[in-house]
Amino acid sequence: MTFNGYDDWTTIIDVVEGSTNTISVTLNKTAIYFTSTPSGAYIYLDNSRVGTTPFTKTKLLPGSHAIKLISNEYDDWITTVNVVEGSTTTISATLNKTAIYFSSTPSGAYIYLDNSQIGTTPFIKTKLLPGSHAIKLTLRDYDDWITTVNVVEGSTTTVSAELSIEGSTQNPAPTYTTTPTLTSTPMDSLGFTIVDIQKSSETSPEINIEPIDKQEQSNTTVILGGYASSDSGIKSVTVNGQYAGTEHWELPVDLSLGDSNIVIIATSNDGNTTIQNIDFDSPSSDQNIAIIIDAIIGVIGSIMVAIYNKKKT
Repeated sequence: MTFNGYDDWTTIIDVVEGSTNTISVTLNKTAIYFTSTPSGAYIYLDNSRVGTTPFTKTKLLPGSHAIKLISNEYDDWITTVNVVEGSTTTISATLNKTAIYFSSTPSGAYIYLDNSQIGTTPFIKTKLLPGSHAIKLTLRDYDDWITTVNVVEGSTTTVSAELSIEGSTQNPAPTYTTTPTLTSTPMDSLGFTIVDIQKSSETSPEINIEPIDKQEQSNTTVILGGYASSDSGIKSVTVNGQYAGTEHWELPVDLSLGDSNIVIIATSNDGNTTIQNIDFDSPSSDQNIAIIIDAIIGVIGSIMVAIYNKKKT
């Protein structure tokens, strides 16, 4: 005997000629009711797909059954259940999402997770095992970006990378998360001013410049120097693109070419960057001409005085 949703009922009877046999049956329902959050997960029962949540699977044999729920972007959910004849067992699953979200500046970097290429930034990788994972981002003309992250079950870990131009001593990120604009600040009587400071993050290096009066200088050259600091340490400091040192930096700057702008860039070991623009107000050509004219007038005056004194004698 069969009835939709209930266990089949089978028996054998002896029929006696001339008599009526009565069969009275109470049908059992041996089933599993599946539900999940979120719903719509594929249900695999003993390695066979039977439906999607929510769903009731009937006409089951009593005993142990293997169950697996699969949903896009969520971790697989696996268990074993013991089914009792004539009863409905409820399986209620809350699905976890264990993932890493990758982003980079610039975007489009190839992502290697545990030495396997999985996509390009921005990208989210789901169904990850919890624990430590090795990450490498690669992009043409940029240095490889390498780190290790610890993934926690049921959570999404965010990996955000600022890529550096290959061979460059500065962070090439085209945008900065923090870019304060400062009013020009005079540094000393020679006319140096801090024009502005740009930082790639709140933990970017600090740049300190020693007072100019403590440094050697000439009419066309000044030796700039100072200190840079960061919690992760300083990778490099450049002045107008030339390497000047690390924590303590120093470099002579030639001002004879007429370029009064000096750019100091400090890069920390964790890739953060501070760019400090300095302006040096060197004497203008008109000022130089005035100085020369004053000198000529002085010489002429001395000659005239000498001639006058000679005539008197």
